Order: sequence, then C-alpha cells, then structure tokens
Amino acid sequence: MNSKQIILVFLLVSVLVLTGCVANTDENISQLRKELSTEKNKTQALESKLMEYSDTINELRLEIKDQEKIISDFQDSLIVTAPVQGNSLLTEALNVMEIISIHDIQTLNAFVSPTRGVRLSPYAYIHENDDMLFPPGNGLINLFNDTTVYTWGSYDGSGEPIELTFTDYYERFVYDHNFANPQMIGINQSIGSGNTINNMIDVYPNDAFVEFHFTGFDPQFEGLDWSSLTLIFENDNGVWYLVGIVHSEWTI
Repeated sequence: MNSKQIILVFLLVSVLVLTGCVANTDENISQLRKELSTEKNKTQALESKLMEYSDTINELRLEIKDQEKIISDFQDSLIVTAPVQGNSLLTEALNVMEIISIHDIQTLNAFVSPTRGVRLSPYAYIHENDDMLFPPGNGLINLFNDTTVYTWGSYDGSGEPIELTFTDYYERFVYDHNFANPQMIGINQSIGSGNTINNMIDVYPNDAFVEFHFTGFDPQFEGLDWSSLTLIFENDNGVWYLVGIVHSEWTI
C-alpha cells in the first residue's frame, strides 16, 4: 500500500469516527432535552401544588381569624361588668372576687352600692367611724393612681396607725392571698376566728356576706396563719351591691 492509499484510509476512518461522535452527541442532546422537559413538567406540577397549598393555607388563616373572633366575642360576653338582677349571693360574690383578683377597680366600682358606698376594714372588728368608707358614685375609680397616704385604722398588736396608699392597702389588707381560689367559702357564716371580736353582724345587721377563707399556709403554725376576705352585700330589689370588704386574720 502506497502512501496515498494510507492517507485515504486514515481519512476514511476519521470521517467514520467523527460521524459516530456526532451521532452520539445528537442522541445525548436529545436525551438531555427529554430529561429537561420531564423536569420542567415536574417543576410545573410542584408549582401548581404549591399554589393549591398556598390557597389552602390562606383559607385556613381566614378560618382561624374567624374562630378567634368568635372565641373573643364569647369571652367578652362572659365578663361581668355590673351586678345582675336575680343572681344569687354566691354568684355575685364570686364575680366580685374575680374582679378584685385582677385589680379591675373600674368594674369593681360598678358593684358598689349606689346609695351607701363601700367600707374597707383591715380586721374582723369593724370600726364604723374609723374604717375607710368610700362614697357611692366613682369613689374607687382612680385609687390605684392615687398616691395619697390614708389612715385605715390601727395595726393589731402595736396599735400603730395603718398609714398606706390605696395600692399598698390593697396588697396587704384586700388581696394578700389568692382568695379567688380559697380553701373554704362561708355564706352568711363566719369561718375564721381569733382573739379579735367579729362584729360584722352588728354593723351590717340587714346585709348578707360571703367569706373566702384559707385555713393556713405553713404547717408549723398549726392554723394560726389563717386568713379570710369577706364581701358584704346589700340586696336592692334583687340586685346584690357591695357595701363592705373585710380582711381578717389571726390577731394577738
């Protein structure tokens, strides 16, 4: 074989190889295009699903808002903002104690007797002329913002005057324990007793009362650390109005 023949054979082989490569490349490109098309279809399907889920999520969010509003409206309907004619003494006392527990002085003021006001007594022996008597109307409304130091009576034992702002008195002689969840409740019946004479019936002969009582907190004191908060009500044509809040505890 001469050199021309060798060159011719070489060229022929090269053409065949290149032709095969081109064919393989075309097949690869075609396959890649098919795979790309498949992935695009999958992506479009996922995007479509995502849109569906997004719409569902938005619908659920709207439903949640609607349900939250229903719950909020229902809770608002349960809030008692004034005495209700026909309510039992215990029901009204529980309502008032709940209001006291959350320090809602404006709502508490709505339960105060519109003719007699409300008297706050630090101990079971009530001093009619010395214990603080807040007049009817808006007597309690601004007391938590009032920095005036009042004289509320005298401390048991020392006899020193109880000189406190309303806020400090409230923390010490009104809601010093969780009376909204007491151990015992007495309806027109006194539970706590100590050395102090309880003259509640003498001061409020025509009224009714509910006592919220704890028998004690520390076992080592064997019940000498008992505490009570008594709410006194007058009945005016079927409506129970608050006329007294009496704090009591073991005294010397």
